[in-house]
Amino acid sequence: MRHRTPLVLALGSLLIAVTPGVAHAHADVVRTSPRNGSVVATAPKAVTVTFSEPVELDSARLIGADGVELASSAVMSGAVLTLTAKAPLSGQRTITAAWTVTSDDGHQVNGSSAFMVGQPPEIGPPVALTTTPAIPATLRGQRIGRMSVTFASKASSGQIQWTSAQLPEPLNWQVTGRKGRATASGVLPFAGPWTMQATLVSANGAVMVVRSRVEVAR
Repeated sequence: MRHRTPLVLALGSLLIAVTPGVAHAHADVVRTSPRNGSVVATAPKAVTVTFSEPVELDSARLIGADGVELASSAVMSGAVLTLTAKAPLSGQRTITAAWTVTSDDGHQVNGSSAFMVGQPPEIGPPVALTTTPAIPATLRGQRIGRMSVTFASKASSGQIQWTSAQLPEPLNWQVTGRKGRATASGVLPFAGPWTMQATLVSANGAVMVVRSRVEVAR
């Protein structure tokens, strides 16, 4: 889907209470190569995802900058998933790997990782965002590629989760906080509408979930 309109962001915020529950161990992503949210000079021959334990592969795919799935093969070897495109990736501005796997405890885990190839576009000045309740927030980056979101918040950690019609497998950015500012950055790999859910966690354990719809321009 191609959109040439400027990025529009409307944020809504919901404060939720967190209650302790029983922890269930399941496979987590330890690392990806290329790293999620990174900018690489040249396209790799393959993308790898390493999990915290061996998993069973359910599905995996590579997606190009236009949001269209690329022909690829996926091989699971223990805890390492390798996705290899059947044609060179050199023509892609952004590349996304998406997967669904099942861990030993039967828990199904899905996720994605996106990175940019070549010189990223100029990010430009921050754009003020409107939030509910009124939490000052800014966005840097108005087109596909590397972006960052900053909240005026005492959160010390957290996560931003992105999904779209082309990418239902969540794409995560890690939140870090310092001196009243919480920031996360990464790559939004293709144009169109995205759903954002930001979980902001303060040092005392208070959690705020911020949701939004984002329209990314080409």
